[in-house]
Amino acid sequence: MSDTRLSAYTHLLELTQGLLALARAESWDALLDAIPAQQAAMARVLKDNQFLSNCPADIRSTLTVLITQTDAANREILERLAAWRTQVSAILEEINSTRQNGKRISRAYGG
Repeated sequence: MSDTRLSAYTHLLELTQGLLALARAESWDALLDAIPAQQAAMARVLKDNQFLSNCPADIRSTLTVLITQTDAANREILERLAAWRTQVSAILEEINSTRQNGKRISRAYGG
């Protein structure tokens, strides 16, 4: 039973590291497409909260490493997503500014 749970945490880490690789490569569409699989894996590991408190010390130690690595990867993904959001926001502001300037020019020259 604990092997299945360990493999679930390992699978979650692998999916999260895959998301991180996509974020580092700025493959945003692929990252967004891959998020549901990670969310499903997260839901599977969160189903049994008592497992962590009742498992043997050696398994708890392994789980601590897996959870810590998953958390670190998630944090970096979030940082990269925040930076991407800032870039997209700046691009959208520039597009809006260009559109507004185009309207002003059109009005000024009777277009």
